[in-house]
Amino acid sequence: MKMLNLNYQNFEKSFALFYYLKNTDLTHVSNRILSLKEGDFGEFGDYCTDLISANLKDENITFCIRALSSKESTVLPQSDIGSQKLGLSLSNKLGLGYIPHILKKKITKPMHTISDKSERLSNISGSYSLNENIIGDIDLNNTKVLIVDDISTTGATVYEIARVLREYWPNVRLYFACVAKTNNEVGDSANKALLEEYHFIAV
Repeated sequence: MKMLNLNYQNFEKSFALFYYLKNTDLTHVSNRILSLKEGDFGEFGDYCTDLISANLKDENITFCIRALSSKESTVLPQSDIGSQKLGLSLSNKLGLGYIPHILKKKITKPMHTISDKSERLSNISGSYSLNENIIGDIDLNNTKVLIVDDISTTGATVYEIARVLREYWPNVRLYFACVAKTNNEVGDSANKALLEEYHFIAV
């Protein structure tokens, strides 16, 4: 099964399913992705997690965490945001320990409001840390951990999460999966081949 390989450095695998195309996607996939991001999981969310699970089922991953939203300083377990539902669904399908509560974060400017790459990096840099009350009970060294997010643009968020994990557990092996990679240069038809391959019909 073909995925959009993100080639993020120092990850065992890093991929997306679709492109997120702002205001241009005639397939309506971007509208579905945005709805998922805002918590409307539904059949599309379940479909996406099926695809991600199929791609990772033989990797022997042990744990899953998710990126925190710009409004979260710690994980809100009952949150309706898409990444929480993605993390829970993937953990259930792959039989992973779901441990996003090991992360905490400074409140940041929403990343989707920033288009400049250097500004995105500055906004997120140093924002993540580990929850000292929890990490003593968890050892991620020599384990495989999946980091999940809904949309990735530059990779700034996942690299920041990877930084704090590797500082404490230098031998952790990391994977990254998201529903979509932002790309406003590929054009309206960018997702059509993916839709055909994944047998998904946007409505």
